[in-house]
Amino acid sequence: MSTPAASEEPPEPAEGGEEYWREEARRLRERVLAIRDEIVRLESETKRLEADFYAWDDGAYRDRVIKPSWDKAREDLATARKELPVAEKELADLPDRARRAGVPPGWIRE
Repeated sequence: MSTPAASEEPPEPAEGGEEYWREEARRLRERVLAIRDEIVRLESETKRLEADFYAWDDGAYRDRVIKPSWDKAREDLATARKELPVAEKELADLPDRARRAGVPPGWIRE
């Protein structure tokens, strides 16, 4: 019979247990908040890069450095905006999932 080493991480909580549902609720809430924060950051970054693009006199620098960064920030912003409704729906669906699994409502509350 072997015992787990002290450096090993604890096992993942079993689905259906209180720890699992509390962690799932926390993870979903944090994901929504992280995506919202990322959208705010990317909106600010795209505005800054757009201003830099039109303010910079060196066309070569503008096209080689600023434009690719601006394009990437806009792509990342579009991706984050698509991910947000999905994450919000997963969070909104959590109470129903928990109810169907017979989980007490207090396990998924903040």
